[in-house]
Formats: sequence, C-alpha cells, structure tokens
Amino acid sequence: MELSKATEDLDEQTEQKWTMENCKQLEDEQTIVDMKTKMEIIERQRQLTLEVMGKIEQLWEEAQRERNETDYLEKKQSSNRRTSSD
Repeated sequence: MELSKATEDLDEQTEQKWTMENCKQLEDEQTIVDMKTKMEIIERQRQLTLEVMGKIEQLWEEAQRERNETDYLEKKQSSNRRTSSD
C-alpha cells in the first residue's frame, strides 16, 4: 500500500511538473506570438509614417511652387504697372 501511495505521489508530482512545463511552454509561445504581432504593428506604423511624411513633403513642395509662382506673378504685375505709368 505504501508503494502504491508513493507511486501515486510521484505520478502526481510528475503530472504537476509536466503541467507547469506545458504552461511555461505555452506562455513562451504566446510571448513569441505577441512579440511578432507587436513587431508587425510597429513595422506597419513605420510604413504608414513614411507614407504620410512623403505625402506631406509633396504637399509642401507643391505649396512652395505655388508661392513662388504667386510671387513671380505679383512682381510681374507690379513691374507692368510701373512700366505703364511711366
């Protein structure tokens, strides 16, 4: 009977150890999945940030060209007024 009880205790300890190892392994796998997911999110955010920065740069350049064109036309118009009044 003592041998049976000892075997039962050993089986129980082994099962607990196995369960704890499985839990640890599952936690490790979940951690890896979480890390990969976070890395994918970070990469996607980086890509979106670069796209937005590129669009902002395009709009900035377009606005600068329009300002330059406006300045040129204002100077030309001002020059034409001076020439006409002379």
